[in-house]
Amino acid sequence: MDFIGRLHPLFVHLPIGFLVLGLILFWWNEFSSDKRLVPALKPIFMLGTVAAIVSVATGFFLSWQDDYDTDSLNRHRNSGIALTLLSLYFWFLMHKKVEGRRPLYVSFSVMLLLVFSGHYGASLTHGSGFLFGSGTASSAFKPLANAQEALAYKEVIDPILQQKCVSCHGADKQKGKLRLDSESAIRKGGKNGGAISKTPDDALMLTRIMLPPDDEEHMPPKEKGQLTKDQVALIDWWIRNGANFQAKVKDIPQDEPIRKTLAKLEGPGENEEVVAAEILPEADPAPAAMVDQLKKAGAVVVPVASGSSLLAVNLINLTDSSEQTWKALAAISEQVLELKAEGSKVNNGTISYFKAMKNLRRLSVAGSSINDSALTQLAGLESLQSLNLRGTKVTSSGLTALAPLKKLKALYLFQTAVDSNVMAQVKTKLPGIQMEVGQYNVPILYTDTTKVTVVKKP
Repeated sequence: MDFIGRLHPLFVHLPIGFLVLGLILFWWNEFSSDKRLVPALKPIFMLGTVAAIVSVATGFFLSWQDDYDTDSLNRHRNSGIALTLLSLYFWFLMHKKVEGRRPLYVSFSVMLLLVFSGHYGASLTHGSGFLFGSGTASSAFKPLANAQEALAYKEVIDPILQQKCVSCHGADKQKGKLRLDSESAIRKGGKNGGAISKTPDDALMLTRIMLPPDDEEHMPPKEKGQLTKDQVALIDWWIRNGANFQAKVKDIPQDEPIRKTLAKLEGPGENEEVVAAEILPEADPAPAAMVDQLKKAGAVVVPVASGSSLLAVNLINLTDSSEQTWKALAAISEQVLELKAEGSKVNNGTISYFKAMKNLRRLSVAGSSINDSALTQLAGLESLQSLNLRGTKVTSSGLTALAPLKKLKALYLFQTAVDSNVMAQVKTKLPGIQMEVGQYNVPILYTDTTKVTVVKKP
């Protein structure tokens, strides 16, 4: 049933296309002397009516899966049913070749219902007023005259939530029974916990946005517009300092990076990040037989850039974790630039197959069973820049084994055994690495916005 409901966004566009096309042809026939298109009207409206019936049916199933505002849902459902019935009636008029003004009046009614149904549907999906541009879904950030004098929630945080979160957590739709469109709603939280809480690590809003973008629980969903690095930093700063709804920005503690981020709000281009070009090393093509063997085992192996032999490997859906598979991975060690080796199939023993990946820059072993002893095996990955250890058994003392990794810039330590009380001591041994228990820094992916340049050997 869930699958049928998820088909609604696919089918709902078909009646719109058929009916709009049919109405245009009908009006052309009505107001011109050209009657050549009359035979096309009946099949077009028949297809539009059938598509509308399927859309209504799938819409019923979808409405059971999510938390929608009852009034908005009823308006969309009722206008959709009315549109379906009126389309069926209009097709009947075409079939019977009814003369006079009745078909014309019905055609105007069909278009009116089409607009209303589409408006209510867009409001459920994208936020109130989306179709007519009166809602918050399309709102843009307005520069602040003085960021330090601004109200932290109303003028800094709320505009971010309105733009990126309220379409799914607002008046018309409340995924997880969570609303983020007002102070009272944020304080109330949803069925999975509080949006904010006494301890930042328990704050649902912060926890979800800090997850890696490919995590199923990451918010916003990867198909939606993502928060920028500055927006994540601002929400993190606000929640970690008590989520005060009345305080001015100047009254909330600020370090130098957040002060610079707030200053960007005073001019155009706030919350935007410039990504520098990144030069990739050259590598010989990976052995085709080894790549094929990995793919047959369920791995996803793709080039990171056009013209490069470097690869991104994803082992999440690995179906064959035998020694032959791990040896095949080791055989393409030179070509692996990004590796996602998450889940229970990865342990201290399989980590040994990663040791020769001299070009590896991004590694995720989230949710694996590795512990501190595995970190000593990763100490030879001289090119590693990002390491995701979420949900593993590593501890604070084990992190010191990463000291030889001079290029490592980001550690993801959420839900590990790392003790936040000794992080200051650990950071002195690992200078230059961004890390905090319970916090994620949003990584830049080669497949996202980074421009890559392949260096050719002379």
